[in-house]
Amino acid sequence: MNEIDLQADFDDLLSAPRPLESLDSLIWKTLASAADQAGHPWKEAAVATLQTPTQASQNPCPEIRTIILRCVDEDARTIDFHTDLRSPKVDQIRHAGDPSPISWLFYDSSSKIQLRLTGTATVVSGAAAQAAWESVPEPARDNYRSAAAPGTFHAGDDPPSDDQRLVQWSEDSDAGRRWFCIVRTTITTADWLYLRRGGHVRASVNYSTTGRSTGRWVMP
Repeated sequence: MNEIDLQADFDDLLSAPRPLESLDSLIWKTLASAADQAGHPWKEAAVATLQTPTQASQNPCPEIRTIILRCVDEDARTIDFHTDLRSPKVDQIRHAGDPSPISWLFYDSSSKIQLRLTGTATVVSGAAAQAAWESVPEPARDNYRSAAAPGTFHAGDDPPSDDQRLVQWSEDSDAGRRWFCIVRTTITTADWLYLRRGGHVRASVNYSTTGRSTGRWVMP
């Protein structure tokens, strides 16, 4: 699904007799396509978590960063991204409780379609994350073998070189795998906004613990 398809699909939805009934299905179809396609406009998303008291200089505030959508399970209403187990976002999720509140933001500037998702996050690591690790391409595995935890300050005028930054495979063949984890979000609400020419359109979908979805139109 490319950028023009994203807009066309939602335009087709809105031209149907009862679009609200099919909105939830199309949202999840679009998310699944984004997880599978590198160039999809929703492949990259922003994720927000809340600082822990030890991370905050004063009062804890939300921290937001860009991540890559890796896996979508429509039946379970879950979406995944991968990260380093030592990263501050993992500390924030665990400090808030497992599961922990989390928010996602997807936006396609071409179609002017935005999706905000809220839910609860859990950290999946160790043997439970093995299948996902095996799907990570070899070059991308370097992202998980940093010698120091992500966010660690580096002394010096220049950025750390790879020799300084990465644990060498010859020194630790399990480097990377040890620090790889999945952050899995179970979605509880979706807020969809289409900044459409001729009139903006917005809807909200709530998911019950049984998996039932309830959609409503919202003033944009």
